[in-house]
Amino acid sequence: MLARYKKPLVSAVTVVAVVLLASLTARERDRLTSLEAWFLDALAPAQRWASEVVSRIQAGTRLVAEYRSLLAENARLRAEVERLTALEAEWEEVLAENHRLREFLGFAQRGEHQFVAAEVIYRNPDNWFNRLAVNKGTLHGVKKDMPVVAAGRLVGRVVRVSARTATVLLLTDPDSAVGALIQSSRDAGVVLGAPGRPDELQLRLFSRDARVTVGDRVVTSGLGGLFPPGLIIGEVTWVEREHLGLVRFAAVRPAVDLARLTEVLIIVSWQPLADFPDAEGR
Repeated sequence: MLARYKKPLVSAVTVVAVVLLASLTARERDRLTSLEAWFLDALAPAQRWASEVVSRIQAGTRLVAEYRSLLAENARLRAEVERLTALEAEWEEVLAENHRLREFLGFAQRGEHQFVAAEVIYRNPDNWFNRLAVNKGTLHGVKKDMPVVAAGRLVGRVVRVSARTATVLLLTDPDSAVGALIQSSRDAGVVLGAPGRPDELQLRLFSRDARVTVGDRVVTSGLGGLFPPGLIIGEVTWVEREHLGLVRFAAVRPAVDLARLTEVLIIVSWQPLADFPDAEGR
């Protein structure tokens, strides 16, 4: 079997030996022999091919290295984008909270009432527009029936209180009723929660010839004793009239987005009239 490969092996060794000899002797002579020149010319294509292969391998190696570098850079940039996106979201939340707190502070500094700031800590998903719980109670001066606002806009009133928490009945609860006025005409009525319409209030006016139009602002009247006058309730969105033009009732959009409340103010200086002594001091 060794004989089978003997001749090609001898030929290859001979060629390599001749090439090496030609290379070595070429350094010592100015001219090549005819045999040396023939071998060099014959090997030139193979040398070019080998050179191209080496160049392509080197180029491929560079491309692989660059690709890996790009993947690493891409991963780094993606992580940076995610970090900046999260930072932007946090910054927007801080700005929104700052805006809300400025509104609260501006309203609280008017000097009309004393307030306790509270955070919403619980809402029942099945009762979202009816009630919520806040993190202030009797230890902070909170009592039953105290009004609850958000930057001067009425939210509701306290209906239950413990040492450290309070339950707030929202305007949109069907059991809620607030004495109200059309701010422009001073026509009086009562604002009720509208059953089945959690984002809307119903204003029933005492006078059927009341002057009320879409866009009128509705505020608390102070009648009934539970709420101080002048707190903003909302804006009239439509008016239902009888065939003679007499007002039946009006729909009111709450001034506060009750679905997204996170902080409120409880008016602790307001004493509901129901708790005031009567004329004889009882």
